[in-house]
Amino acid sequence: MAVDMKEVIAQAARTLLFEKKVKRITVKDIVEECNLTRQTFYYHFADIPDLLEWIIKQNGNKLLAECRKHDNIEEQVQFLLTLVTHTRHILKRGMESNYSEELAQLIFKNTQEIFLQIATQNGTLEHCDPYERDFMIRYHTAAILGMLRQWSDTDTEHIEQVAHIIARMLTNAGIEPSAS
Repeated sequence: MAVDMKEVIAQAARTLLFEKKVKRITVKDIVEECNLTRQTFYYHFADIPDLLEWIIKQNGNKLLAECRKHDNIEEQVQFLLTLVTHTRHILKRGMESNYSEELAQLIFKNTQEIFLQIATQNGTLEHCDPYERDFMIRYHTAAILGMLRQWSDTDTEHIEQVAHIIARMLTNAGIEPSAS
C-alpha cells in the first residue's frame, strides 16, 4: 500500500502540536519527527500554514461526512458541538503555538464552510440572497466560535438544548428576502 506522504507529515505536525505541546514548531521539527527531508516537506507543502490548512480541511471533510449521517440540522449541530467539546483541549494546545493566528483563521474559515454545507444540505437560508446567506453564515460562525471560548460544564450538561437553540437560529434566520 502506498504511503500518503502528506498524511505522514501531517501526523508529525499533529504529534508536535497536540501531544508534545511544542510551542514553536518549525519545518525542521516536523521533518525530524517523521524522518523525512526538508525537500520532501516542501514538495508537498509550501510552508507550515499550508500544512495546517490541509490538516484542517481534511478533518473538516471527515467531519462533514459524519455530520451528514445525522437526519436533521439539530442532530448535526449536536454532533458538532459534542465533537468540539471533546476536542477543545487539543485545539487549545494548537492555539498556544506560534501558529495560533493562522490556526484561528483556518478554523473560522473551515467552520464557515461546514455551516454553509449544513445549511445547503438542509435548505436553510435558501430564502436569502447570496450576500444575506454569506453574512448569516459568518455571523453564526463567529457566534458559535465565541460561545465555545466561553463554554462551561453547564453548557455541556445542556448540550441538547444548546443544539436545539442553535438549530432554531439557523433555520429561522429572521431575515425576509431582499426587496432588491
